[in-house]
Amino acid sequence: MGAQTRGRSVRFFTNTCTTCANNVGVPLLSDFAYGEMIFQTDNGKDFAYAEVIAEDAWSIIAGICENEFGLGRKKPSPKLQVFHCVAIRCADPLDGRPYTTHFPLCPRCGAKLTSYGDNQIHHDGHVPRATWQRFMSLSPEARKSLVRKLWNEEVDP
Repeated sequence: MGAQTRGRSVRFFTNTCTTCANNVGVPLLSDFAYGEMIFQTDNGKDFAYAEVIAEDAWSIIAGICENEFGLGRKKPSPKLQVFHCVAIRCADPLDGRPYTTHFPLCPRCGAKLTSYGDNQIHHDGHVPRATWQRFMSLSPEARKSLVRKLWNEEVDP
């Protein structure tokens, strides 16, 4: 696992799945966590931390999206959401599991939690750092090709 063993301590908050009534611990960052995100595996069981503002891969993916798809990073837009999904999907899987672009998910039934908040502390836990080693090992043309493919899958599933 290597670089993914680094990470940070995060507070998890209790949220109830409206589909199966499971009480789920969801990690949330402070409102002041600029450039930081929490990722969740596609089975809903594990989380990772990403300081995207400091990630070279995140900047490279953003540059490709700006050049290929006209992504602007100055204001919110539907293209910004597509970019986030593409960048998350480019991250290395965590223990073999890719990250979902539908955070947060219930780990019991897989439903997307439609509302979640920070009013009831569940626990404090450590989450590993997300990495993009596989993406960064690709050639520039292979990176561009992967980003194009993922963008098109997100826009036209």
